[in-house]
Amino acid sequence: MTSQPYMPLWVGDFLGDTLHLEAEEVGQYLLILMAMWRAGGELPDDAALLSRVTRGPMSENVRALLTVRDGKLTQMRLLRELSNARSVTDARREAGKRGANAKWLKNKDTKMAKPSVCHKQNNGTQDHTQLATNVANYPLTPKGGNRATSLSPDWKPNEDCIQYGITLGFTRDAVDGIAEDFRIWALSASGKNTLKKNWELAFKGWMRRETKGTYRGSGPPKKGNFAQITDELLAEAREKDARNSSPRLIESGSASPGSR
Repeated sequence: MTSQPYMPLWVGDFLGDTLHLEAEEVGQYLLILMAMWRAGGELPDDAALLSRVTRGPMSENVRALLTVRDGKLTQMRLLRELSNARSVTDARREAGKRGANAKWLKNKDTKMAKPSVCHKQNNGTQDHTQLATNVANYPLTPKGGNRATSLSPDWKPNEDCIQYGITLGFTRDAVDGIAEDFRIWALSASGKNTLKKNWELAFKGWMRRETKGTYRGSGPPKKGNFAQITDELLAEAREKDARNSSPRLIESGSASPGSR
């Protein structure tokens, strides 16, 4: 699941809820909230896994601020904010599609309405044969590869862009999420931002800007960063769930699990 890239933080509410916590506990609580946001709103209720997120054993005061539901830890306010963020993203995506389709139809009609000037016959009437030839030969796409174009409504990053994002430290899911934000921005933009000569190159620049706020550089993040730890946590949780749900076969003649 691709997470929402930005988590809103209501500063007044957060400070009010954490006045009774020590400084280290405030840090643990914020790390837990960010990990939940990236994971889709909940984390496995596993002490070993949670301690990796909080950089040590999680405080009972922090745990008291969370909710346990079906073996998962969550936070109800975070679930509401995550649902709101997804609704906004979906609405913007649909608005972008409608705007892009309308723009494409408008550009197509404009191109079809501007054929070359036709010749006139000696009697002053238009040469309809020449007019039909001009319309048939009129290009629907710009000639040459250096002319700026609009982004296609169904644009997706190619493998080269994905691999470039991976070298910057993003996962494939993260690149997909960034690409969706980039597509929505490009389709809803106006003015000079609607046209680019190379959209793949523009997306690579977009990903480089995404790294500046987190990694302070253009290279991949070092091992042990928060995103990597959270991804490992989720992978281990899935493997653990798979092991617990798979049937266990007892060989014939062997003792039962409870016998000596």
